[in-house]
Amino acid sequence: MRLYNENTVQLFKFALIGLSGIFVNFVILFLFLKIISEEYALAFAIIISISNNYVLNRMWTFESKAGILKEYIKYVLGTSIGSLVQYFGTLWLYNIFLSKNITDIHILTKIPIIYFANLIGISVGFILNFIISKKFVFNRSK
Repeated sequence: MRLYNENTVQLFKFALIGLSGIFVNFVILFLFLKIISEEYALAFAIIISISNNYVLNRMWTFESKAGILKEYIKYVLGTSIGSLVQYFGTLWLYNIFLSKNITDIHILTKIPIIYFANLIGISVGFILNFIISKKFVFNRSK
């Protein structure tokens, strides 16, 4: 008897790639916050991390052989719902925290609150993005 199935393995791989995407997202956000507003920095971080996650999920999670451009467009469109939830949810939480004069949190060190709000936004979109990726973007039954 197997302890796992293909969906479980794919979800695990998707989650690991998602963690790498969080790292990419935070690095880009950190770099861009130094030169542009939170709204634009967050948008660039999301776009770049989506592209990173697409490449890795294509190669490792779903082992896709489909045409790259068409599949990438489907991935961007498919994850756009989760990405919009992340973007607006992050900005909404960020503004709530700022309205209460909460600018950072202390977890081992002082962390600007935008990163905490962003992590919550990312988490909300995760399962939605997996389902859309599996059923719409990397669907092998077509």
